[in-house]
Amino acid sequence: MQNTINVLQTALELERRGREFYFDSADKVRDPVIKSALMSLAHDEDEHAAMISRFCEAMEHGRDLSDSQASQVPHDALARIQAVIDQTGSKISADAGFREVYETASALERRSVDFYREQAESASDPGAKKFYGFLVTLETIHMDVLQSLLESIIAIEEETH
Repeated sequence: MQNTINVLQTALELERRGREFYFDSADKVRDPVIKSALMSLAHDEDEHAAMISRFCEAMEHGRDLSDSQASQVPHDALARIQAVIDQTGSKISADAGFREVYETASALERRSVDFYREQAESASDPGAKKFYGFLVTLETIHMDVLQSLLESIIAIEEETH
């Protein structure tokens, strides 16, 4: 169990770093849709950290929360982007600052996916294995959101050239 607790503490740190990065990055972009999407991703990282904290606490007290956690299936990437567009009342526009953000964000998310996938493969506790798999799904959705934003920007750039 101590190994699981250590892994979850590392997971919390990954989520905290992601949160800080997304909040900082939202300040660097001009487009309101991209800014809003990055803020949404930052808030997701907060939610992930809270889930991890609850799971860690449950493990320490001999309870299993994996079933309730894993049932919270998030929206797909395109639906998330459309929701942000609807909320901001804007259309996405080309934002040169996003490309740099995209590269770093993609690397952060890939690192998280790889870490959680590795933990899921090596975990002996079935609840922990399932929970790590759930975290892989969450971070993969973030990668999809980032990719959708980049593809939208590329399409706009191609239209204007």
